Amino acid sequence: MDTLKVARRIVNRCAAINEPVNIVKLQQILYLIDMFYFVNFGKHLLDTTEKFKAWQNGPALTSIILEYPIYGVQQIKADQETEEIFSKDEKYQVLDFIDKMAKIPLYELVKITCKKNGAWAKTFKKEKFGVIKTEWIEEEAKVSKFFRIRTKK
Repeated sequence: MDTLKVARRIVNRCAAINEPVNIVKLQQILYLIDMFYFVNFGKHLLDTTEKFKAWQNGPALTSIILEYPIYGVQQIKADQETEEIFSKDEKYQVLDFIDKMAKIPLYELVKITCKKNGAWAKTFKKEKFGVIKTEWIEEEAKVSKFFRIRTKK
């Protein structure tokens, strides 16, 4: 799916629940939602032609940096033009995940995305600003209970 469409949807959703995001938090949520989607729907949510890179504060996508360069640590303006991008089957699960990520403080999201021995850490240690291997992201997502949809019993 088009990364910028997903980013706009996240920005709007976070603002709607009164948890506006800046560019760093948006990057963290994009990384985590792609992992969540991979674990629960068997494929990546974001366009796979663009790869996450291991930046100082966590995983980053160049297209997001180019789309929101003026925001820095400021909150990104909501009400961005967007359309419904999630299917009926996935919409509520994905939006619920976005809501949960939006409520986590940025420093905690960075701890999650930059955890020791994770895909970002392996890449950053080897090559700062290097491309994070998709296989490493998938491996990390599969073993983490963090991304599993909890079913009610």
